[in-house]
Amino acid sequence: MEIIHYLDLLGTVGFAVAGAFQGIRKKVDIIGVYIAGILTAVGGGTMRDVFIFDQTPFWIEQTEYLYVASVAIFLTFFIPYHFARNYHFYRFMDSIGLAVFMILGMTKALHAELPCIVMLISGILPAIGGGILRAISLGDLPPYVLRSGFYAAPALIGGGCFLLLLYLKVPEFHNICVSMCVVLLLRLYGGEKKWKLPTINFKVS
Repeated sequence: MEIIHYLDLLGTVGFAVAGAFQGIRKKVDIIGVYIAGILTAVGGGTMRDVFIFDQTPFWIEQTEYLYVASVAIFLTFFIPYHFARNYHFYRFMDSIGLAVFMILGMTKALHAELPCIVMLISGILPAIGGGILRAISLGDLPPYVLRSGFYAAPALIGGGCFLLLLYLKVPEFHNICVSMCVVLLLRLYGGEKKWKLPTINFKVS
């Protein structure tokens, strides 16, 4: 469906902006900002395609993903104050990327008739994999997507919603839209309320 393709491109833009902005905050040069942005935008999807589907990464044949990500990265680099002043817009775009990549990754696995657990992995890899690669490249460890109060959790909850609606035989397009909204709303609301998952305070003597 054409609208799904445009949603995928929107998610790519969202992650490209988020990655580039993190690079700017780390005070790396324009090449470093580009690497941070492109890793965030296509890194997770590349991991999914190589590790799960054993195929050529999607952006090699569909180069429009690289083009839109590159434009978003350079715009972020040259007008960073716009994004800094509009942090809510930045977080919204990042949340869009999280929702889109999680659910569309699961949809790809569904079409390949893979088991439910593999569908979840196929979604979570593009959803947070790029952020992990970006964090490693910028020396930001542990990665933000793992230590942030409520980032990976909304993606997994939305993935669970996708599987539930699939079991209930809800039409695929409606399932995609509802599940994406679940991820998006949970991420935005949880971030606003500063929700956190429990951690363990354990010291090795």
